[in-house]
Amino acid sequence: MPKVSVIIPVYNVEQYLERCLDSVINQTLQDIEIICINDGSTDGSLEILQRYAKKDSRIILVNQANKGIGITRNIGLGLARGEYLAFVDSDDWIDLKTFEIIYKKFQETQADIIQFDFNSYYYNGQFQGHQKYSDRLKKYYKCKINNNTIFKLSDVITKDFKHISLVVWDKMFSTKFIKDYNINFSPTKIGEDNIFSIASYIFANKILYVQYPFYNYCSRKGSAVNKLSNDNLQAFDLITILKQFLEEKGLFDKYKQAYSIYQLHTLAFNFVIMPYENRNMYLEKSSKILNKNDYKKLLKSIKNPNLSFWEKIFSIKNQKIEGIKQKVLCVLGIKFNLSKFKRVENTK
Repeated sequence: MPKVSVIIPVYNVEQYLERCLDSVINQTLQDIEIICINDGSTDGSLEILQRYAKKDSRIILVNQANKGIGITRNIGLGLARGEYLAFVDSDDWIDLKTFEIIYKKFQETQADIIQFDFNSYYYNGQFQGHQKYSDRLKKYYKCKINNNTIFKLSDVITKDFKHISLVVWDKMFSTKFIKDYNINFSPTKIGEDNIFSIASYIFANKILYVQYPFYNYCSRKGSAVNKLSNDNLQAFDLITILKQFLEEKGLFDKYKQAYSIYQLHTLAFNFVIMPYENRNMYLEKSSKILNKNDYKKLLKSIKNPNLSFWEKIFSIKNQKIEGIKQKVLCVLGIKFNLSKFKRVENTK
């Protein structure tokens, strides 16, 4: 049994894949298995994976027709034999001591989950910041945790799922814990990690926080969360799957408010990256599952407000450009993307 199973879904990331694989195979903890699943890539990703697999026997390579990241990650779960689970996206990379340090922490604490921080980068490689999980809990849940703190979230998040970390790459899991509770990913191409993260946070009795950015996240053009796609219609599947899970576990009443906020957030987030020609259809479908008050909230949240007079004169705001959150400077009605230092558009 390897100490850690690393699951890496791969789809059309030839530009970033070697950086990702190098950060995993060169870990100071070598007793790992690396499960790479090529999900129907049409670029050179498969050739890169085959080359690395020939050199490193720890790499388990699966090649399949495109099935989406949810099904792909579940296939990885089925193959995993390690004591602990890690998930790495193929366009990101990790600190070389990640598994050595986290494995020791698991052995010392017998935690179900170890949560850590991450560094974020713009798609052009510019450093964006150190994202501290402790800051997130303090800001949104009034919950203070320090480095090496053991905590539990099931009662803290009863009113809000929106602001917990819904990704899986900023944490590692006990394989036994995940399999005992039969936690899986949604079989979707978007938001597949939402149900996995929510379920694991609800069921975990011991979560250890390590305040260090082991993970490096790259916000790039063309990634699933940053491109216009009809796959975002699966937002309706995500909220249905979460409701079914809560009802089956007898938890819906306890987390009813958190579910309602998640539902609105999911619909609003995916509306922004829906192709323009299908947005009216998306809203019509949303109106059929939301009550009138929540539908009004949805419309309000997705409306792009015009800048005020003084904001047009001078302002710096976070805005999404091609799906990527960036800082934008507005001077005398002209916007500049600070991450690329170029003019992006004229304001109206």
